Amino acid sequence: MTFKSINPYTEEVNWTYDSFSFGECETHIENSRAAFTGWSSLSVEERTKYLAKVAEVLRQNTDIYAEIITKEMGKPIKQSRAEIQKCALVCDYYVKNAAEFLKDEVVDIGAEKSYVTFEPLGVILGVMPWNFPFWQVFKFAVPTLCAGNVCVLKHASNVPKSVLEVEKVFQEAGLPVNVFKTLLIDPKITMEIIKKELIDGVSLTGSINAGSEIGELSGGAIMPFVLELGGSDPFIVLEDADIDKAAQAAVKSRFLNTGQGCIAAKRFIVVENIIEDFTKAFELEVLKLRVGDPMDEETDIGPVAKKEFVEILEKTLTEAKMKGAEPRVYGAEYKKGFFVSPSN
Repeated sequence: MTFKSINPYTEEVNWTYDSFSFGECETHIENSRAAFTGWSSLSVEERTKYLAKVAEVLRQNTDIYAEIITKEMGKPIKQSRAEIQKCALVCDYYVKNAAEFLKDEVVDIGAEKSYVTFEPLGVILGVMPWNFPFWQVFKFAVPTLCAGNVCVLKHASNVPKSVLEVEKVFQEAGLPVNVFKTLLIDPKITMEIIKKELIDGVSLTGSINAGSEIGELSGGAIMPFVLELGGSDPFIVLEDADIDKAAQAAVKSRFLNTGQGCIAAKRFIVVENIIEDFTKAFELEVLKLRVGDPMDEETDIGPVAKKEFVEILEKTLTEAKMKGAEPRVYGAEYKKGFFVSPSN
């Protein structure tokens, strides 16, 4: 299998990479398990020194990483840059707080000495989505590494360059070899890794279907797992709301990352007697959004990440019309690029 990185704006191929075989994955995971012995023996303070260097590498190369994100999944460049800065901030946070989080907790149960202690599990598999190619990895990897575990990563197939650059970040920061390792693999091999219990825990951020399958496999193996799945978050506007501020927040929530966020507002629930005022204010804010080249600093909305998303969204609008809705579409049609005009 070949992983293709396609630019959603130009529709051109950025980079191509060969996927790993199951045998190669076994070897990489064995190497990671060997690295676990040394990494877990370090104190929390020693581990966080490395993560402080990770933050430095991120800040020094923000523009380089941001450009890769934008070329791979179409995020407006200013948002890609903010994503890298957020990754550096999560490193800062755990450098400051990890030792406190992981210290033993004394519990008085009447015995001579009782306490809760936090021990690393071993090799943790991260299964991460494409919509925040760096951030989704760092919010998983940083606390996992702080706790003394090592990480192997299966990322989305459409952002291979981003995930390889993430591995390089940890390498450039000086972390021991194989403490963080990227595996370019498809879902089938991912499931085989879990089935054969090559790893000691799983953390997934992704769809409900993927979470259901991984949860079933992990549960069957009595293996710890964490699932962060998609949502259908309501945006509620009550009578006493500041209409203009509510509209600004609503547009930001719905259209950030070109609307490709699991925590974005999915449903708007508005008190009946202010629906008209809120709708007008919302539309005015939508009209301010600039759609276009994601490498342009002024762009607010770029293309969606994949061509099939265009077809899915267009089908959704068509079905909504058939059911009696009157969708409003803003902006011009684009002849090139995976564009869907802002709609409500």
